[in-house]
Amino acid sequence: MKYYLSIQAQDIAENGAAESRPQPPLFDFLGIALTRKCTARCRMCCFECSPQQTEELDGELVLRMIQEAAGIPEIKKIGFTGGEAMLREELLLTCIRRTKQYGMQASLTTNGFWAATAEAARLRLENLCSAGLDSLTVSMDQYHQEYVPLSCIRNIIHAVRNTDIRFLLAAGDSAGEHSAMRLLKELGEDAYEIQILIYPFMPVGRAENLDQFLLKDVNPAWSCHNQRMLSVLYDGSVYPCCSQAVYDSRLCEGNIHDMSLKDIMKRYQYLSLFAELTRHDFAWLLHKAGEYRIEVSRQTQSACSLCHELFANPAFAERLRNDVMQERALSVLEALSHMQLKQKSLAGAAETFRIKNVPYTMRVTADGRNPGWPETTGGTNTPAAVYVFEAEHLTEKTALHAITQAFRSCQGWFKSLPLGLPASIQVNSGPVHFIMHRQDKPDSSMYS
Repeated sequence: MKYYLSIQAQDIAENGAAESRPQPPLFDFLGIALTRKCTARCRMCCFECSPQQTEELDGELVLRMIQEAAGIPEIKKIGFTGGEAMLREELLLTCIRRTKQYGMQASLTTNGFWAATAEAARLRLENLCSAGLDSLTVSMDQYHQEYVPLSCIRNIIHAVRNTDIRFLLAAGDSAGEHSAMRLLKELGEDAYEIQILIYPFMPVGRAENLDQFLLKDVNPAWSCHNQRMLSVLYDGSVYPCCSQAVYDSRLCEGNIHDMSLKDIMKRYQYLSLFAELTRHDFAWLLHKAGEYRIEVSRQTQSACSLCHELFANPAFAERLRNDVMQERALSVLEALSHMQLKQKSLAGAAETFRIKNVPYTMRVTADGRNPGWPETTGGTNTPAAVYVFEAEHLTEKTALHAITQAFRSCQGWFKSLPLGLPASIQVNSGPVHFIMHRQDKPDSSMYS
């Protein structure tokens, strides 16, 4: 069986080769929102959770995610949240056990409603500790306290000191009577010697109706300080961090019901706007906003709220995505130029390599044209580098992987190209196509 891969471009540049630019992994933490249901209906909730919400992830799907995460070396930790994750306590404990069985750390974020008495707090924490929970975060602010009294927080603080669970108190902050410091003062000595995170509320979700936000001047030197968490929400949508500002933005790159974790991570690593966000400071984003004539607030709550303002704007997100894809396409063109320069020496050559002990042969056509090529790839009129891969046991399922591995092992410059490129990228100098099809099915589907 033969498979063809055509990498082609019009008006290819004549100089330079793409450099190898490996990117460090963006994520080592998987966050899973088990449910949108919550015991509270807080006025600042970015998810607009409440006791009436019914959206939740299927338990078997969650366990499959944990199993898949265990096979991804970059993922070291899994965190469970909601809504209120403790409303699905049996599933939660199973997930914690399974996470620990796979050698990963497990964490939980909760509002603490379950600690109404000291004894209730002790028993719940014993169960969590026995399951293997490594760390616990409790949300505390004036809005939560309308539903969860401060006594619950005290009970948890006292009980957790008798366990090996790491404890974090996450206190949301806003202006006036909803200041986090006022609530921490009420805790008094109970707040001593515990880790506390204070963060500003932002006008997203139900909080859009609030007007007590803390503001500061926008600083172009800000950069993304994401916690390397890939977040899966109760509806399966996947976002690149756990910030309250990210969830109605254009930074979602897939849904766990349709894609694997590995594929979503790969997309974030190589093709997402978020990947660009992590490589630049906000000066670059603000410059782009000015270039697109999009006004940006001079004051905001934090870098996260500025990120939300930009990436919740469809016009900004689409313009930036187009710019990023053109930059990526130019990188491909640069690599193609290098390939074209070497074409004469490679023409007619064959190179054999092995993947999982299966032999594959790569052959290069003499002039980069193939008269039998379908019109969808440019026919006989478009300059292209056409590589033919032959193997007795090459299947449609493994062909793209084999071809990708061949390029990565046989052509050093190919390592600079992002995996998972779209099937077609439009650039000013013409289209770049990544197309693979079987010899006996020349019109079969395109693969990216």
